[in-house]
Amino acid sequence: MAAAFVPSGAGTLRQRLRDDFGPRFHWSEITDPAIRHKFLAKVVEHHVDVRAVVLRKVLGAASEAGRARCLGALLSDLAKAGGNKLTIDKRETGEKNALDTAQITSLIKREILPADFEHSFEKPPAEPIIWIADAVAGAVQAQFTSKDSQYIEAIQALLRLRELP
Repeated sequence: MAAAFVPSGAGTLRQRLRDDFGPRFHWSEITDPAIRHKFLAKVVEHHVDVRAVVLRKVLGAASEAGRARCLGALLSDLAKAGGNKLTIDKRETGEKNALDTAQITSLIKREILPADFEHSFEKPPAEPIIWIADAVAGAVQAQFTSKDSQYIEAIQALLRLRELP
């Protein structure tokens, strides 16, 4: 799981991503390495604080528990960085979004997140910042699953990667 920490006034970055990559950028749909590198170069150009949390083996029913652990770790990092708002990729079902909301509510109750923490679910075309998190997750996945390090190397100066046991 990955996140892009951006200031609330990141309108210029959003517009540049739309101008350069159209109405949607989805890592798994882009197979041309040159386009992937161009996108990652834009992330580096804008000095986006990108983070990723990895669980090496998450399969089947355990994937929701793994997602909750990764989301918790990323949100803890966000809170430590002074963030109080999250825009998250809308999932396939309302039930899955509810699981993410329950995780966020739990972190607020445990005072890991501030009481005024806000979150919303958006489809990727509506929020280009989600494209960044998607690309970072894709770069990290390429490194961990196929030992393809070209993408993670492109963002290495900005990336904070944490592997959970």
